[in-house]
Amino acid sequence: MRQTVLGFDYGQRKIGIAVGQISTRLAEGITTIPANTRTGPWSRIEQLIEEWQPDSLVVGLPLSSGGRELKFAQCVREFGRQLNLRFELPVDFVDESLTTDSAD
Repeated sequence: MRQTVLGFDYGQRKIGIAVGQISTRLAEGITTIPANTRTGPWSRIEQLIEEWQPDSLVVGLPLSSGGRELKFAQCVREFGRQLNLRFELPVDFVDESLTTDSAD
């Protein structure tokens, strides 16, 4: 059974979003949306959830090289909590350290 996952790279100004399949362990960036609009990112995220029909959501969590959560991680965790409350989908957090270097 294929499970579709939407992944979120949350930032204060923009949110990167990717879609992937658990079975293939591959993800592809699909869009970047503004995070700080007057109404927030929720209507655009809702559109993407309707379009892709994910089974779960993943949010990148900023960790230090020692594995400790950085200060900004509190904001990221709140974003993940809001995703779960608004869309009633499971939300997992994953270590996002070095992902920008890997993407480059």
